[in-house]
Amino acid sequence: MPKKWRQFTASLAPCLLACVFARAADAEPWASPGDPRLRHDLQWLFDAGLLSGTSMSWPIGWSQVAEELGRIDAGALTPGQQAAVARLQARVAREARTVEQKHRGPCA
Repeated sequence: MPKKWRQFTASLAPCLLACVFARAADAEPWASPGDPRLRHDLQWLFDAGLLSGTSMSWPIGWSQVAEELGRIDAGALTPGQQAAVARLQARVAREARTVEQKHRGPCA
């Protein structure tokens, strides 16, 4: 193997490792403040006292939202609140699948 090729591969390995670890660190699911329906649903449930720990300080972690949604008694909600909870639960599930796929990577 030529000397230049060994130098190239030796410098490439740390770069590839950095990319792998940077991707895993980036996979934490955070709710984006740029989604108006998401913001409205969260604010509405927060104002109704249904979300207690979730502050409206962005970014908000999806795991925190999921935990709060799990505590809500759906039978005591208005139809609009039930719809908001259902939208948020669907979004939490979708974001969780996205994170799983990022952690597994394209080769898994």
